[in-house]
Order: sequence, then structure tokens, then C-alpha cells
Amino acid sequence: IPVYGHDVPKDLKPEDYKKYKNDLAKKYIEDCEKVLGISIMPHIEEISVATPVTFARYLGTPEGTIYGYKLSHQEINYFQKYLIYQDDNLLRQGNTILIKGTLKEISKNGIPYLFSFDDYMSYKNVYYEIDYEYIKITNNSLTLSSLIKNILLKNIIYSKEYINLLLFNSKSSLIDPLYDNLIKISSVQLFVISGFHISFLKRIIDNIIKKITKKENNIISISFIFFYLYLLDFTLSSLRAFLSIVFNLINRKYKLNYSSIDINSFIGILFLLFNPKTLFLINFELSFIVVITLSLISNIKNKKSKLLGLFLPFFVSLPLIININTPITTIAPNPNNVAFNLYSLSIGAI
Repeated sequence: IPVYGHDVPKDLKPEDYKKYKNDLAKKYIEDCEKVLGISIMPHIEEISVATPVTFARYLGTPEGTIYGYKLSHQEINYFQKYLIYQDDNLLRQGNTILIKGTLKEISKNGIPYLFSFDDYMSYKNVYYEIDYEYIKITNNSLTLSSLIKNILLKNIIYSKEYINLLLFNSKSSLIDPLYDNLIKISSVQLFVISGFHISFLKRIIDNIIKKITKKENNIISISFIFFYLYLLDFTLSSLRAFLSIVFNLINRKYKLNYSSIDINSFIGILFLLFNPKTLFLINFELSFIVVITLSLISNIKNKKSKLLGLFLPFFVSLPLIININTPITTIAPNPNNVAFNLYSLSIGAI
């Protein structure tokens, strides 16, 4: 049917679109019946109607053009992502794939009043999932970060999956039982890179640099941690800790006299300005609840502060943890409590 993008009424409302395209199909069938002098409609079992709007949406082409037009790099939405559930973990970052399946909207799963799966996916810029029938890797190239991680783990055989989890937050189906058990005993935070680990890593690097050069060199440690964050794909809690370290160094160097609460509040605002949907992330909420609590405790200049640092962050975040239905145990150590006693460089970087 020769329908072009400019043929679609500009004032067509979304709720009228289905009727518009069905009426369009009916019109052309009736015209065909009149011209040919035969009856067609009673013999049609199924009608599938697509308009230029359909092709513009799925192909990203101007006015829904489907032939004779090649997308330029500027017109391809490289940031649009699709969710694919796979059991064999064959796909890697950087792969080019040929896929056949059904495109559908992200399912609205989650925890009522607390966690929305589709909101979380939209934060990741994922708006559709693909229920695939067939998938084939046509180009097995990898992203630079994946290539570097593969080189680092190349000679590790038996413990590769575990090291990948500990160093790069990459979880595979092979270690799902271990991961589930860590969740049950509330200890998964010790085995997944978080803000505490970034802060602790900074402390270790600083000590090594001091032993070698006999002086501090924050540029080296900051550069190393930034490279590490790149390998981690800049996870939220790790990035927050990194920004907190950087802003605290700037705060001390230029004697700006901002408090840790000021700095962490500024970082939280930056996250929300960059992507307002960050607010829907549980790790964002938990991370800043604990950090702000520790920042408030740091202002208490007496022996009670250490005692409060051990217990208060846990109890403040407890309502949120209970709502997530995560098993709670008082046996597992809280890294934020450990960090409160270990990391004195910047309480806000925990």
C-alpha cells in the first residue's frame, strides 16, 4: 500500500491510531474488490497492518522508509538497548549478533511501592526485551574493557568465574548457587565491588606509593582507580565512592571547608541530574542512606561515635532491607561499619 509518512495525519491521537490503520487496510481491500470485481474479505484469515509510523519506530528511518535508505551513524541509536534472557552466557560485550524473535515491552515486575523492574530497565536505557527464537554471533569482537578482563583472566582456569565476580562484579550461571547462599547470609556485599572496596583500594595504593616514592601522589592512585572503574562499567556505588574521594581531596587542597554531608549531597544531586531515574535504584537509596548516616556520626566527637558507627547504619537501612525481602542476619559483617573504623581519609568516600 503506497502510504508515506506525510500521509499520516499530524493531529492523529495515539488512542485513534489503531482505528486509523485498520480503516486504511479496510479501504484498500474494498477498493481492490471493486476494481477486480471479486470478494476478498471473507477469505482473509488474518490481517497484519503496518504503517510508516511502525517502520519509523522499529527501524529509526525518516518517515518510515523501508527500502533504498541506509542509516548513517548519526541516525542509529547506539544507546538503545534490548533485554535478552540467555541460559548459556555465550554473549559478550562487543559481540555483533543476528537474532530472530519477538520484540515486546519490559514486563512490569518488581516489589510494590519499592522496586519497579521496568523503571530500573529504563534507567539502563532498556525499553524492550526480545523473546528470541534464534540467535547467532556474527562478529565475536569484544569491547576494550572485556578484552582487558579476558587478558587478565586468561591463565586462570578453575577459579576464573569466582575471580571474575570478586574483581569485576561479573556473575555467571556457574556460580549462581554460591551467590544465592551469600545473599541468604547477608554477606554478598563482601564479595561484590562496592564503595567500601574502592575506598579501601585507595588506601592500599596510597600506602604502596608512599613506600616507593616517600610521598603522596594522588594523581597515580586516582588514575588507577578510574581505570578500574572503567573495567567495572562505572557501577553506581563504586562511582559514588570515587567522586567522593576526588571531591574530598579538592575540598582539603583548596580549603573549601565543605562537610562530608555537603559533598555527598552534591554527588547525589549530580547522579539525579545526569539520570533522574537513578532514584528508583535500591543501591542508590541504600548507599546514600548509609553514607549520610555515617557522615552525621562523624560529627560526633566522642567515644560513642565508634559504637554508633558499628550499629546505626544497619538499623537505619533495616526498613528498606526488610521491604526488599532480603534475609537478614546479624552474623555477617557490615562493610560500612568496617569502613567507618578503617578509612579516615574521607568519611564521605565510604
